[in-house]
Amino acid sequence: LLDFEITRNDIPLYSVDVSYMINEHTGYLKISAFSQTTYSEFAGAVQKLHEQGMTDLIIDLRGNGGGIMESATKIADEFLDDKN
Repeated sequence: LLDFEITRNDIPLYSVDVSYMINEHTGYLKISAFSQTTYSEFAGAVQKLHEQGMTDLIIDLRGNGGGIMESATKIADEFLDDKN
């Protein structure tokens, strides 16, 4: 018999699966779920796409089962004006 000590580690789960430029002006971003890190992942991906010349953005939410409402509303707030 051999004894082993197994230590559990954190496994990062990312909710922004991919982000890339479709053409010279259009960025694509796939969000698979809304977790605690989704907004910061989203903001980082959008920043990188802006640096690549993005002026239009497609956000793919197909298959997104939901999650943390605060992350979803923070992302929605990026696209809504403060008047409403």
